[in-house]
Amino acid sequence: MKGMKGLLILIILSFGFFFNQCRSTEPSVTGIELEIDLAEPLYDNSIIDFRYNWIFSDPSLEYRDELMVFVHVWHVEGERMMFQDDHRLMLRDNGWPEGAELSYLHTVHMPEFIYYSEDNGLSQEKLRINAGLYDPRDKEYNYLLFSRLFSFNALPCYYPRVSYGDGWYEQEIIGPGITQSWRWMKKQAKLYVDNIGMDMELQLVLGVLEENLPDQSVSLYVNEKLLDEFRPDEAIYRRNILIPEAMLNDEAGFEMLLETNKSFIPSESGTNPDDSRELGMMVYSIYFKAL
Repeated sequence: MKGMKGLLILIILSFGFFFNQCRSTEPSVTGIELEIDLAEPLYDNSIIDFRYNWIFSDPSLEYRDELMVFVHVWHVEGERMMFQDDHRLMLRDNGWPEGAELSYLHTVHMPEFIYYSEDNGLSQEKLRINAGLYDPRDKEYNYLLFSRLFSFNALPCYYPRVSYGDGWYEQEIIGPGITQSWRWMKKQAKLYVDNIGMDMELQLVLGVLEENLPDQSVSLYVNEKLLDEFRPDEAIYRRNILIPEAMLNDEAGFEMLLETNKSFIPSESGTNPDDSRELGMMVYSIYFKAL
């Protein structure tokens, strides 16, 4: 956690150096190619995967340790930045890996920014994604590598609304990435979800603290019927679960219960003497997708 906070401070301090430059649209370096792929259709207020693809053919740019990647998402019409996905460029060896390729995925939550208009109905708006490299220690080292317009649509009205019931704590946020905000739940926590009259896919992203909660298991119930059971086996655990329409009955909404077999209290375990909460599961994202 301390590392995350340090990275966030670094981003904030360096942001002022290249705020205006990164609004340019012309890539400024040869020998390094960056492509960012987003799976369409694209909606606001939704979970989106950013696929970063790098090719280092013959970089003309001076290599430096601890380079950062800036990724700024601009609302074109409003000329305002929607969010950032700045991160470190993780290269294994010192120097550019000439001829090598690098690919990785970041999952982010796109904020709501398209609003209903009685004149135009649900509209489509454009965002520009600018990305490149910078050195937070040197304001002159700032190079744009990618700039492209993407069309976004308002999230369809048939996507369900979700309300948090008993068993949840307030959301904690340190940045825009999918694993930079989370809610802790107790051993049991309830959600109330709109019944949209069609199959849905539940997309879960969970944080697993093996040192505090070894061999943890999770059970999900819809209207008191078992939907799924599993044991998260990675520090950041993703799971997509089908919720068939037939399981939802004819009610306007349904109740989902999340249950885990273990919990701990940080003040009693020595993790944090000032935190007396019962913590069962760290939940990065709960997203219901219409199918």
